[in-house]
Amino acid sequence: MTDVLSAPQWSQGFGDLHNLIAETLRSPSPPAIRRLRQGIEAYRPQFLQLLDDPPKNQDHRNTIISGRAIINGDRKKINEQFMKQTVFLSDQLNIDEHVAASLIYTGKSNMTKFDNSEVDSAITLYHMERGYLLECLIQLVIMARNANVDTTLRETSYTFIAGLVSESISTDIYNKAKIGTLPTKILATIDRLQKQIESIESTGALEGAQPTAATGAQPGFGKLGTEISNFRLRRLRDERIDLARLLYHIAALIGLDTDETIALAKSLRERGSKTDIGHYLLMCFFASTNMNFDTSISSMNHQETICQDTKFIEQFDQILTGDGWSSVSIRASVALQWSLFLVHAVKAHSDLKDRLPFGEDRVAVVVQRAIGDNVFKYLGKELLSFQCDKDRAFNKAGRSKSGSSASDSSTNNTEVCESFREAFIYEIEATSIAFIHHMSTILRQMKLDEEDADIPMYQMGNAKTAIVPAETSQVTCHDLEDFVILLANVYRNRPEAGLKFWPPNDNGLNNFLKWITEVRVVGTVRAVYEFLASLATGEKCALQTFHFFSAEGTTTNPSSQSLFSWPKLFAAINFYTPLLSNYNKDSPATLPLEEERVLAAFLHVFRQVILYSDVAKNFFWENETFAALASLINLLGCPTTPALRASLYSCIAAFCTAKDDGTENTTAIRCSQQIWQVLEDSGVLTTKKQRQALETQQRQQQQTGLLGQPSQIFGLPGSHPTSTIRVSSSHQEGGMVYDIAQESKLGTYPETLAFIHLLQSLIHEAPKATGKMPELVSISQSIPDRLGAATRSPGTEPYISLIIDEVFLPASSRKYNYPTEKWKVIESCLALFEKSLLTFNLGSLNSSPKMGMSTDNILLTYISHPGFEILKRLLSGSKFTVEIFKIVEYGVQAVHDNTFRTQYFTKCVERCLSIISHTLKVQNTFCNVLVHQFSKNSSGLSGAEISIAGYKYPALPSVVTLDTFLLYHANVIVQIALFVNCQDSEQISVSSISIMSALSASPNLSQLPTDLKSTSSGHSIISGLGAKLTQVLAASPDHLSIIHGFLEQLEIGEPESIGYNDSDFDRYNIPFWVTNASSDNSSQGTLTSSVRLAIVNLILENLDGKRSKPTIAHYILGYDVFGSIVKTDIKDPISAGPKVSCLHAILALLQSGVDGNAESISGMMDEEDRELAPLYATHPILAEKCYQIIYKLCSSEATSQPTTRYLRTREDFFYVQFKALPSKFSSRSSGPVSPFQGTLNSSDGTSMDIDFFNLKALLHLRTWLLKSIAIELHLTTSAGQKSYSNRLMSLLYGTNPIPDDMDVEMTDYSNFQQPLAKMLEIFSSLDFTWTSPITEKANGFKAQYYRGFYAEKFQHENDQGCPLYDIPAAYHHLRSELDRQIQAGTITSVNESALVEDEIQRILEVLIAQNQSREIAFARYHCLRAWKQVVHLTLTECLDLIPSDSREHILLDLINALLPKLTSDAYSIITYDITELLLACMTRLRDHHRSKGDGEMKLSSRLPDEKLKSLFRGILEFGNTDSTSIASRGNMYVTLLSFLLYMEESRKQTPSDRLKSHMLAVVNADGDNFIRQLYRDAQDGVDVWRTTANITLNALSAIVDVVPAST
Repeated sequence: MTDVLSAPQWSQGFGDLHNLIAETLRSPSPPAIRRLRQGIEAYRPQFLQLLDDPPKNQDHRNTIISGRAIINGDRKKINEQFMKQTVFLSDQLNIDEHVAASLIYTGKSNMTKFDNSEVDSAITLYHMERGYLLECLIQLVIMARNANVDTTLRETSYTFIAGLVSESISTDIYNKAKIGTLPTKILATIDRLQKQIESIESTGALEGAQPTAATGAQPGFGKLGTEISNFRLRRLRDERIDLARLLYHIAALIGLDTDETIALAKSLRERGSKTDIGHYLLMCFFASTNMNFDTSISSMNHQETICQDTKFIEQFDQILTGDGWSSVSIRASVALQWSLFLVHAVKAHSDLKDRLPFGEDRVAVVVQRAIGDNVFKYLGKELLSFQCDKDRAFNKAGRSKSGSSASDSSTNNTEVCESFREAFIYEIEATSIAFIHHMSTILRQMKLDEEDADIPMYQMGNAKTAIVPAETSQVTCHDLEDFVILLANVYRNRPEAGLKFWPPNDNGLNNFLKWITEVRVVGTVRAVYEFLASLATGEKCALQTFHFFSAEGTTTNPSSQSLFSWPKLFAAINFYTPLLSNYNKDSPATLPLEEERVLAAFLHVFRQVILYSDVAKNFFWENETFAALASLINLLGCPTTPALRASLYSCIAAFCTAKDDGTENTTAIRCSQQIWQVLEDSGVLTTKKQRQALETQQRQQQQTGLLGQPSQIFGLPGSHPTSTIRVSSSHQEGGMVYDIAQESKLGTYPETLAFIHLLQSLIHEAPKATGKMPELVSISQSIPDRLGAATRSPGTEPYISLIIDEVFLPASSRKYNYPTEKWKVIESCLALFEKSLLTFNLGSLNSSPKMGMSTDNILLTYISHPGFEILKRLLSGSKFTVEIFKIVEYGVQAVHDNTFRTQYFTKCVERCLSIISHTLKVQNTFCNVLVHQFSKNSSGLSGAEISIAGYKYPALPSVVTLDTFLLYHANVIVQIALFVNCQDSEQISVSSISIMSALSASPNLSQLPTDLKSTSSGHSIISGLGAKLTQVLAASPDHLSIIHGFLEQLEIGEPESIGYNDSDFDRYNIPFWVTNASSDNSSQGTLTSSVRLAIVNLILENLDGKRSKPTIAHYILGYDVFGSIVKTDIKDPISAGPKVSCLHAILALLQSGVDGNAESISGMMDEEDRELAPLYATHPILAEKCYQIIYKLCSSEATSQPTTRYLRTREDFFYVQFKALPSKFSSRSSGPVSPFQGTLNSSDGTSMDIDFFNLKALLHLRTWLLKSIAIELHLTTSAGQKSYSNRLMSLLYGTNPIPDDMDVEMTDYSNFQQPLAKMLEIFSSLDFTWTSPITEKANGFKAQYYRGFYAEKFQHENDQGCPLYDIPAAYHHLRSELDRQIQAGTITSVNESALVEDEIQRILEVLIAQNQSREIAFARYHCLRAWKQVVHLTLTECLDLIPSDSREHILLDLINALLPKLTSDAYSIITYDITELLLACMTRLRDHHRSKGDGEMKLSSRLPDEKLKSLFRGILEFGNTDSTSIASRGNMYVTLLSFLLYMEESRKQTPSDRLKSHMLAVVNADGDNFIRQLYRDAQDGVDVWRTTANITLNALSAIVDVVPAST
């Protein structure tokens, strides 16, 4: 019989370890690093086993078949079904039967979570755990490599990984004698997984996994289903790539020894270039032999060892030069890297040259052979195919009759996973740089070979071409060209990565750059242009490139000798423009293909330079000699290919592109306004009617002697009035409509994409300046006022309609040579639509009328914006709306499976959801304000037209809110809900939740504004679907998957930090004009993009009592939305077959680090490090919202009964949570520094740093928990469930014992404070003050320009009822006032305007400071009220549950705690509540004593005189409190009366004259104010309080003869 302890088991734990690694990386404190060290050491054996599983065991199988299994260390009896599932799983995974049994057991409890059977769920868990194991190892190695990681954490990671790699282990689970190291085990595991993949693909199961006779007869047990088999194949492939990633990082960190390198070389020899793993292993070899080995963490450079091992070098050389290589490309790559490694080794060790079995000539031959095998083409175009998408665009757009373009684009791309791409770029870059440094002789020979084989390029002045010769050689020697293209792809889209090529830190690379620009071969020149374009990425690099091309001057020079100069570019453009302008259909002028391609590459350099460098952009804008913009536009008007026009459009777009870093964009705005006008005049929008008129005009010009002369259709406005351009042939045929049709025939769309990108660049977003107040604009500044007014109704509608009608709507049905380009075109359209919507600022509708604009002009401004056309089409139910819906209906699975093999599809979905989300936010303002005003203000024309500001527009279609259309497309709603769990894009998840939030709102059309002045800051009332949304989702076949999606997102850990970028999250307390760029080491902010926070906010919104039930919150929380919510039976998630819901996930979050359950990691740690941080310590904002959800569920009539029952009986929620709640506040345990940090000063003299949002969340968190406990106490007491109530009361008021190990000296005993009950500790902790730099900065500020500013009119209550200032609304008012004064001439100087802007900022800072102070005060008041509620409930309903001998002690502690707070300013807001509690305490204290002796107190039960003196003094001190209400004083009078009666009753047998004397002394010394007020209330009080005062005065006079000093 198998021993229970020795039986192999499957267990989870690497997921928790992965979270621990991530948490430690975020907050690498010494305790956290110690916990991590213990955690990873505990898993060392599993790490060394890697993916090895205990194999099948016949004895264990016999045990299982007999109906017994060992699961989680216990022997269990199993039924027949469980037995069959276990045996089947053991066969399918080739694992030990007991391991399979524990997997099945765990899988059963996760069936609903994965929406799968037991077996499928077990397989899912199996691969998830393996994935976490590999990811943990990878993250540890990456941390060890990262110099930015905390030094101790980095050393800890390195020490652990180095220990793993150095250990000798078995590399074969079936042959223990095979010993090796972790790297060799990784290679063996990769091979084993490949065999498993091949077996599953061919037979559907692993080799030898034959079902038994018993299981084979059962349905579903002979073979895994298709879906889970495909899942297994995907995960097995992913595991191979993860293993390669692990090996790569190990090789880069520690290196590979000789045996490991030989094993890797043999493995590479067997890999084909098209396999899914060969190129990854190639990068492992590159990393191990990389000459840039990092020695900052590793004490020994492994290269120093292997490069001097001549035996190893000889053995490796034999493998390299031998036969049997499956891939020529991989062999060539290995040969190149190996040769570079040897050359570097020989230079580093002079004696090695004599010991090598071969010389330098042999190395050169190996390199030449590798070059002959197209190694640079393989590295640059295949392995870096993800970097060279732009190259393909021009090749695909080449003329169809040319054969060269087809061959250039025929390269088969090798797929590289996203997580490995950075490594590919890094290693190939290192190899390229090494080749430049060490292979200069071969580089020169490559150049000579190309020049000998090809005709060099002509200089300017050739009769037929400007740059290249008319005839080009067709030879195939392009080695140098391939190498330069490789460099271009290495540095493409990597800002500032190419700085190493520019002085002063170029390390000789600048000499290479100068040398390479001396080439004269066509293809290589084009490649060098592309390389320089890549190097120009980034502001610094672009400026260097600009100066490099300016070396020959900055004037047009047709005789320029350098091909790499600005004069050459514009000379070429000016050379071709007049030739191509002489267009004749019979003999059209054409640009030679090679010339066109070179020119396009040159234009790409130009584009990059002006895109990234403001210096270059301003120079080319102002330089009249080059007339850059005019030259580009003139050439654009000539008949050229779509690809060249695309390059020209891209250059123009670069001029117009605004930077989003807060810098001035004056040039970009001016360029944009000019280009809008150029487009307006160019014929881009030519219709058929206009085309006919144009042809007539041209015929008339020919008849008047203008034959053959370019028609000056329009002149370039602005700084170059003499520059004219001519409409291109395509425009004569029909503008962009014709060009799009021509591209459709070719099946590729470079011009269309470039034109759409140009339109995007012409629409500027509101500037986001760092530390500077943004300007108040209602529309994009880059769009000219009344665009097109000379010939049509002004606005941008024709351009948007062109893209919608001619590009977007037909996109799905058009021809594509490359299917992925379809989604690139659609994504480009959607990007334009999204930007148009996001810049359509409806929030300024309320401020525009105050800026001196008439209503007509306001309406004209809005109807001219591109966002107007987008919203109009979306809300009129057009084909446009349907097409957006169709994209969404592809569903989340299409994103996860990458169905269309392109990331552009994911971006399309992301943009569609963003468009829908934003439309739902602004639709009511648009429909009920803007459209209403159009109808109201338009002149009385025919029904087909309206008139705005004197311009005629087509009548607006009938518009309704988007949710109305969605209701008729229920599947779209379902798919949006499923997109919540999109693992590939966080933005998709956030947008989906935002849409669900908008749709879940209940319609309330009566509150919708219809006037321009009634909108407020763009926040309009949402009209949603309400309960209909819940019905749609719950009735869907995917209803469980939807809930599972929300649940999974709640389970995904994400950091919580807040920064200035989160101003959308809290507009009251975060300045919207500040970005994190102005703050060092501060948090970037994650709240706005947090999926978990978005989900809990959605739930909270829909638990509002005003919402019609059932809401989407009830649905995703697992309540019965079809039956009765109150009858919902919430099940334990561990029991078989429950419907796991978001409620379980929220409770799991709150229980994490709180309950006593042993975590899989913590169980292996020391006791002091075992506890994981609770949610409120790491994510206080999320925790607060989770507690609020629990409270709302407990307090709602519909959900209270099932919720409290489940929390009480299953979770023991209230007891566990309150027990774990700390009595004092603490700062966030992890994460970056908050920019809203402040200081909390407690009444006990202690202080601590804590940020505003953390403190506010902790205060509200306590509130919700205390309120929930009050409900629980009331329910259990009322129901007679005393066991629950007693336990909870004991926790609330039980004292904390002094720890045994606390050494209290007798001399210090007088200073030692006895621990208070937890409720009293919480009460005392609320006596604090909080200050911050923001609140201190606001002190003493006085406005100069806005002295009459009345902030209260911008005051609104937030969701919890706290009155706060609306900062954006106040800003709009202040800024509007400034604009009005500027327009009126009151403010004339720039300096004065700047001073006013500074004052506006100071005013807003003061308002934010007041908001923060108010929120903290309100949160404390909120918490005090909740505390009072629990205490009051205790005194009124639950005091009898407290043991009699403890009751008096608790009551006295409460009285002693409450009395001092009566005179504390911190508690003044709840004075009445305190007096009410004091009255109740004193009454219950008196009742308690009276009950002890049948109406008379026993002598032993009376309070000591000192206690009575203290109580009496505390009551009289209340008189020193100013501005108390009569109700508060009345309560204190009754409290005093109860005290006096209590004292009289307790002293009947032994009256104390000494006590009376003391009381009289207190009255005379400190009670004058109290007695005076008592007399006044007794004489002049109202109603019952006058009687109360008189009775109290009489009672007090009976004991001490009191007369106030003045009555």
